[in-house]
Amino acid sequence: PICSKEGHLFQGGTMTSTPRDAVLFLLLISFASLCAGQFLWVEWDAVPRSGGATRVPRIEGLMPAPAEKKEATASGRNEAVESEPEEVVTALSGGAAEGAKGKGKEGGMQMEEDQIERMLTAAFEEYGGVAGVASAVTVVKPPSEQAVQPKEVSHLPLDSLKAGALKQLTEALNITCKACLERHDHVAAIKSHLEGLSVGSLKNFLSTRGHKCTGCRTRHHLTLAARQIAHLPPASRDLFLCEMENVWLYPGTRRTFLIKDLKYKTLLATVLQGDARFGLSPMPGLGIVVRVEEMAVQHDGHYNIKVVGESRFEINHVDRSGTAAGGHNVATVTLITDEPLNKTQGNALMEMNKRTRTLFFAQDSDTAAERRAELLGNPPPPEKGAELFSYWLSAALQVSHQLASTLFSTRQTAARLEVLEPVLYSLIKQRSKQIGLDEAATVRKGRREGE
Repeated sequence: PICSKEGHLFQGGTMTSTPRDAVLFLLLISFASLCAGQFLWVEWDAVPRSGGATRVPRIEGLMPAPAEKKEATASGRNEAVESEPEEVVTALSGGAAEGAKGKGKEGGMQMEEDQIERMLTAAFEEYGGVAGVASAVTVVKPPSEQAVQPKEVSHLPLDSLKAGALKQLTEALNITCKACLERHDHVAAIKSHLEGLSVGSLKNFLSTRGHKCTGCRTRHHLTLAARQIAHLPPASRDLFLCEMENVWLYPGTRRTFLIKDLKYKTLLATVLQGDARFGLSPMPGLGIVVRVEEMAVQHDGHYNIKVVGESRFEINHVDRSGTAAGGHNVATVTLITDEPLNKTQGNALMEMNKRTRTLFFAQDSDTAAERRAELLGNPPPPEKGAELFSYWLSAALQVSHQLASTLFSTRQTAARLEVLEPVLYSLIKQRSKQIGLDEAATVRKGRREGE
């Protein structure tokens, strides 16, 4: 005992101590207070892991802060990405990644921070924003597709191809033609193939070849347009590639990103000088063309961007040399869509789409609809087709990363809807318990709301 010569704290109702004892006692109290203060203040740091953001405690002052992000993998994936709850906003930040301070890899173009800020400010003002004022602007860029008109053409580019090229084209389109012996046989088979495609498949055929029909009002119009570019292979293009594992975006759906780090500000400034498009790869080998639709400046100098997914693509090659602007990776990609369907298959898919929409509205609620309308918008109407609805539904439902990878990678609309149906049935069971109806009544309710 510090406060007693005889080994007792008290003698005769009073404490007996010397000045030395009092000093030691005060030192003990001070040390205990210091330790308590250090252990009571705990800071929770977000450390990106392969399975998502994990919160780990750090005792401030007694141990060093963990790294702001995990060291990038050999493929450069998952760089400094955090997702907030419900994946409302994805933050692009980090600062430790290579090239984060605008210094690309050896031989790359170096961009200083003030240069990037000037480029972003110029882009912001170009679309109607006011420098120094926190606000949002809409980014307007011309479409990336070339226009094609629906018209009868007496001589198509297809008619000029040699027999060998026509045979390769027939095989590339998965056309089975055992009777094709002469070149005119292949031409007839290709035209017949296009005439038999559904409306959605014809639109996809044009899109993957970098074209869009500006005056098409009927399926016949789409067929005429498709004939004019039938000789072209699927479009290939180069894109700045942003590899973010398990950050999912589907064609026609939207997502918001918070740009914090200079590396991603450099990417944003660079793409805004072009067509405002870059590639997002959530899984190896596949990705999606992303177009910046809206940008907003915050008071802290960070940027919010709203992007929309366009076409999916296969990655043919990635240039990681850092010789591109800002030292970013550049991917050579080929656009892909769901596999084409004939008119009969298209009609069957329409019925499947109708059933899936019924299941969706059966499990839906007003609260979920309000929240979803803010993030994704309302579901596309039935006339927009099953493929677009399957993408929207994939984004609207909270599914596991494994299931999301299946939905993103499949090239069959029917297969995507088949994967989503069990998820909807599970949600219907939960919804039925909440509203006090049996499952059949809940489905009938969804059918009425869907109509």
